[in-house]
Amino acid sequence: MQEIAVWINVVCYITLLVWFQVKVKSFRLGSLALSIYAFSALAGMFFFNSILSSFVNLQIIPFLFLFTLFCIVVRPILKFDSGQVKKIVYNKDMVYWLSLFIGIISIIPAVEITYLLTKVSNMDESIFAELHQMKNTGEGTIDALRLSAISRPFYFFVSKISDISPILLFIQIASPKRNWRIIVLLLISIYCGNGMGVVMGGRSALTYTAIYLFALYLIFEDFLPTQTKKGVKLYGLLGLSGIVVVFLIITLARFNQKAVASEVGVIDWISLYAGEGSLDFNEYVWNMRGTTQGDYCFSYFKDLLDFDSVKKGLERRDYFEVRTNIPQQIFYTFIGNIIEDFGKAWGALFLVVVSILIRKGTKAKNSTLNLSNLIVLCLWCKIVFSGITFYTYAGSRAEILLTNLILAFICLLLRNDTAIDNKTITQSNRNRNSTLLQKHKDDLHNAVLG
Repeated sequence: MQEIAVWINVVCYITLLVWFQVKVKSFRLGSLALSIYAFSALAGMFFFNSILSSFVNLQIIPFLFLFTLFCIVVRPILKFDSGQVKKIVYNKDMVYWLSLFIGIISIIPAVEITYLLTKVSNMDESIFAELHQMKNTGEGTIDALRLSAISRPFYFFVSKISDISPILLFIQIASPKRNWRIIVLLLISIYCGNGMGVVMGGRSALTYTAIYLFALYLIFEDFLPTQTKKGVKLYGLLGLSGIVVVFLIITLARFNQKAVASEVGVIDWISLYAGEGSLDFNEYVWNMRGTTQGDYCFSYFKDLLDFDSVKKGLERRDYFEVRTNIPQQIFYTFIGNIIEDFGKAWGALFLVVVSILIRKGTKAKNSTLNLSNLIVLCLWCKIVFSGITFYTYAGSRAEILLTNLILAFICLLLRNDTAIDNKTITQSNRNRNSTLLQKHKDDLHNAVLG
């Protein structure tokens, strides 16, 4: 019965992906979301059949429940079609000065992070496993790899707007009047978060940044000139190659330190991370004893409102395990984390309401998307795309979400004085006008001859 349930789970996600691709006939933002979850379902099946698997209670209904909620939360992403958006509008001064500010304050931490990376590269590869273990136990990192007191405040701010920098980068790339100094500064800002992630022995920052940048490319693809597209694809592939190399180095280093490394293949470990979310949801969250009452995903906001909450890493885990009677060191998907907080009924209702609001907040008005809409769309993409593992803005990371929402609100208040036109629509209109003009000339010529 367990194997049948796992197969049904895989069929659901792959069928949805195939249906969507047949319908839209192109690779869009929704295609990326569905591909990630289809891959995760396949990885889950691989993980289920590996020697690491210890599931005993997988059922069909929990998988169908999770899949139904996924269809609801992914709907705003599936509905987004950049081909239907004629222009993206924003306030030029706000984008320029914010980009400049982010870039300048990124320089000092970027220099120090580069120095720390050179130190890590000269250490034994086992350092990645040690750093990962220290982070999981709440110890942080070794003293030799900590940022200095000078860099820390700059890095703190850069990290809080790490999801905004790539958006500003693509606005600059798509702009008719590119500012290359701003582009370089924004790239430095993006480098900071990912470089520090490697220093900490992590892979998730690199992985999700690559996915996030690809998502932004799909959003802006129709707004980029043909030559710019070629350049973005070329440098994107080069960057992706570097990310894959670093990912493999960290993965192999951490894997080789596992006690069962000689018995388990590295692919099994990768399938565990990529595919365990839906299986763990089925095995544990579906049968949990109680809820975390909003403390998993929303402890930061509860604290702001002066409600009792638990925020510290290890303290959170112990507290959640007592309340729910399920382990807290594994992935449950971001939908699972919401269900942990509110239970099946209230959690499902919460996700339905949020999905409706996100759809309204990201819908282009008069074929025009403003920067506020764009920020909300990108935040939701980040949540959904990384959601095969966990809710990315849980705990103190909610500061990032709050900062981004405040910026989105500010953008909503400012007057939009600059627009980026959809190059595909513009070219199509030009071709149509040219065809009509030629037809008019031919008709006139035939009339004269007649």
